[in-house]
Amino acid sequence: VSNDAGVNWTGPCYTNSYPTGSGAQRQDMTGLAAVNIGGTTKLYAAVGTRGIATPVQPDLGKNGANGVYSATLPASGCPTLVSWTLLNSGMPATLGNGTPSTTYGRIEIAVAPSDPQTVYAMISDIGLSGIYGIYRTSDGGSSWTKLTNPDGTQPDKGTKVGTQMWYDAGLTVSPTDPNVFFVSTVELLKGTNTSGSTATYVNLTGAYSGGPVHPDNHARAIVGGDANKVINGNDGGVYFISNATTATSYTNATWTDMNNNLPTIEVYGGDISANFATSGTPKAAAGFQDNGSAYVTYGGTPGTAA
Repeated sequence: VSNDAGVNWTGPCYTNSYPTGSGAQRQDMTGLAAVNIGGTTKLYAAVGTRGIATPVQPDLGKNGANGVYSATLPASGCPTLVSWTLLNSGMPATLGNGTPSTTYGRIEIAVAPSDPQTVYAMISDIGLSGIYGIYRTSDGGSSWTKLTNPDGTQPDKGTKVGTQMWYDAGLTVSPTDPNVFFVSTVELLKGTNTSGSTATYVNLTGAYSGGPVHPDNHARAIVGGDANKVINGNDGGVYFISNATTATSYTNATWTDMNNNLPTIEVYGGDISANFATSGTPKAAAGFQDNGSAYVTYGGTPGTAA
């Protein structure tokens, strides 16, 4: 942690006290936000271990620490371990109790810039790999309300969250309206919650319904404090929307593809044609992550081999 804007650092703040044995836990941090409340820095943290073991990470099922926590940042150094509070009132009661769960996986959090007491949390469903629930607190985490889940029916049938919430998931709250938030899933959704537990959603991308934006959305950045203007990052690169809060569907969302001059595509593998060094028309081919493949043909007179 740094208490002087990054000039000096101390840490690490903590190490895992339960690395092995019958009570072993992973403590994968999937969210951290520092907010100013009356001159005091409050930390919100999410532990969101995936919950499904893989051949290369066989301990991902040790997720009994999953939950949302808060602490006050002292004037110097890190918060003490005992100063952290589990914020689970209104959330699933078993979160953070040390017992591995087969239901509650990755957790994302986002704080409303205009009201630091308003926080959203999204919990993935391990078994379905979708959204278990989106929760909102308006009192700094003392109590939570589970909001309406995006379910594919409101306001258009293209509102799909998919089955990859361990992979493409994220939240961002409007900088000016704590009732408006953006949800990264297979699609990018705009959510609105103005009363109680009711939330409505607009699918801004429509990737699987003929929309203009690639699926599998991961990152969001609001431009210039205007929630209408959002830069969106996904497996297809980077896109910009200029009417994110006013669009009523992906069909009238105004998107700009920013990838023509940006190297945003990940190359998985490639090869060159035979006699590449001496051919008059040498070729190079590449395969891209989630974006097909392409090749290029070069012209001109081959130069002297190095």
